[in-house]
Amino acid sequence: MAATPDENDTYILHAAFGWAEAHLYHFTVSESRAAGEPYQFFRPNKELLSIQDSDDDWDEQDDMVVQMALVTGRPPPRITPKALASECTLASVFANPQFAHGKAEVTYEYDFGDGWIHEIVCLGKADADGEFARRQIGKGVVDGQWTWCIGGEGHPCAEDCGGSGGWKELKQAFADGAHGGERVDELRTWYRTHCLNGEREGLNRWKWDIFEVNQRLAALYC
Repeated sequence: MAATPDENDTYILHAAFGWAEAHLYHFTVSESRAAGEPYQFFRPNKELLSIQDSDDDWDEQDDMVVQMALVTGRPPPRITPKALASECTLASVFANPQFAHGKAEVTYEYDFGDGWIHEIVCLGKADADGEFARRQIGKGVVDGQWTWCIGGEGHPCAEDCGGSGGWKELKQAFADGAHGGERVDELRTWYRTHCLNGEREGLNRWKWDIFEVNQRLAALYC
């Protein structure tokens, strides 16, 4: 991923995961979990930085954290430092000595209603000339492209389907041998005609094309 503002990094993530860019989002940088510690997304006392698309309600966010602590009788958690996505880069986060070398975890939440959480891990750095991507995927790397997908699987999740539970139900509605019924017909019609990233031909839950993904990524730089 190129050293672009996180605001641009969101376009890259949306292109890679097939999102329609219809909802709010934020990045969260948190202390790394200890070995064997189970995954838990909401860890307010462990958050080191929150990167958001707007600063409109930052004061309200901080007040809400304090009020929740008062209601529960717990000590208020520390106020997490904040940054605007238009002024920060993921590259700068991973290069920051405070966060680098496994000291922190980065997550990206898209759509606060459905709550899609993406874990972002820096595996290393590669030259920006595309040679690394060409070695990995062989073809389809456009000159001047800064960001590439080199692997993946599974169909992109549907927008506004109700989160992971709704996505599971939607996939079941399109599964081979799925029996009809009012609910199944309703889900199929909704996905084909109203879902923001739906497909008229229906949902093939295993459909995934690395070249389509890289075409979307290449289009970001045209």
